[in-house]
Amino acid sequence: MNFNIRYDTEIDGVNKWDNRRSFVLKAIQDFNPDLLGTQEAMKSQVDYLSSNLTKYHSIGTDNCDCREQYDSLLFVKKARYEILEERHFWLSTTPYIPFTNDFVRTSPRPSNGPRTMSCVELLDRIDNYTLFFCNTHWDGDVLSNEQSADLTKQIFTQYGKKINILTGDFNEFPFNYNVWPQTPDWIATRQSHAYDTLMSFMIDGFKQLRPNNIQSSGCGWDLDCPVWDNDYRIDWILHSKNIHTQESKISIERRPNGLPVSDHFPVISILEVVSER
Repeated sequence: MNFNIRYDTEIDGVNKWDNRRSFVLKAIQDFNPDLLGTQEAMKSQVDYLSSNLTKYHSIGTDNCDCREQYDSLLFVKKARYEILEERHFWLSTTPYIPFTNDFVRTSPRPSNGPRTMSCVELLDRIDNYTLFFCNTHWDGDVLSNEQSADLTKQIFTQYGKKINILTGDFNEFPFNYNVWPQTPDWIATRQSHAYDTLMSFMIDGFKQLRPNNIQSSGCGWDLDCPVWDNDYRIDWILHSKNIHTQESKISIERRPNGLPVSDHFPVISILEVVSER
């Protein structure tokens, strides 16, 4: 499961965290994932989820040197997995140096701090295989995303296992460069090689199952989340080629007042390891 839960801020008014946290928790508990990647969690949100998701280990690192923001958090079911090793990377030219943030950009650097990718090597207690699971949150700039994709490939090449899973809010569209939509303008101007890079070593099971998807995963706080004329998902669950996606969907989670539980809908997948090679 991947879920950008939207950070805790009073400016959200009726959509602030205290008004929706129980519904975020319920969405997670209802699906009961073995593995969960979240984005944008502040410490108060981490504390709330960790105290209620007691069947999970929570793994992540503060990405702003302020002990308040955990942008790429992993939740791993304790009964299913043994943690062998944790690794944390900063999306920069010096990924091992905490809080670095120097990728070349096409637009001014935002003020929301460095971006990270947190990873964990796991032993599956049931099927006795090792798994490399990572979660990330890209910043959405075309050049920065392409560099993040290159770095991600390097990390999986160096540390990945035979079985690999990557979740995240990629702020990127799932199109190959050579077939990138040229309309509307706001899509055309973001033409990027990032998805091609990830697809050179990963599979997008959602796209395989739903090639004609027009449901966005990020809808803001709209009462009626729009559908589009193409696949404008930015939240993905990717995996190595020895995993089969049995099901994958964007889960439309709403509160009783009709508003979404977050400004992103969770993406859920049922995955089956078909080969350890």
